[in-house]
Amino acid sequence: MPTDHQTEEIARLLRRTEVEPRTHAFARLAELYRENGDLERALHVVRDGLAHHPHYLAARLVHARVLRELGRTEASRTEFERILAVDAEHPAARAALGRPASTGRPEERWGEAARAAAARRWLTGWSRHGCPAGPRTSLPRLPHRLSPWSRRRPRPSLTSTP
Repeated sequence: MPTDHQTEEIARLLRRTEVEPRTHAFARLAELYRENGDLERALHVVRDGLAHHPHYLAARLVHARVLRELGRTEASRTEFERILAVDAEHPAARAALGRPASTGRPEERWGEAARAAAARRWLTGWSRHGCPAGPRTSLPRLPHRLSPWSRRRPRPSLTSTP
């Protein structure tokens, strides 16, 4: 049985979704329905919302939880896997699938997007400065004639060649 606060919030969210059908409020509305035991209505609301916002992870999480509570374990597992495909360290999805938390190493905390951003930064440094270390490289300095990073031109020789 919903509390007065939940009933008011459901009514407010329903009004909001009527005025603005493509709002992200559908995820909270579905979560409230799920908390109150109205799983079929929650499933209907979250599926309609995901049709417009397929990349909204909070809604995907609600969808997976509703499916799990309806006893559709395989569909729920697939939904949790989708979440982890986007965010490999999503704590709720990892817990739902029984996977241990990360050890805290940066490469485990980073999702695919963060790894891609780090790779872009590294490649940008390479293209701007000629080396991945950037302008202040720790590589040994080469004589200016051999250095690919040198801006100086070799001096012409003073002796003429016959």
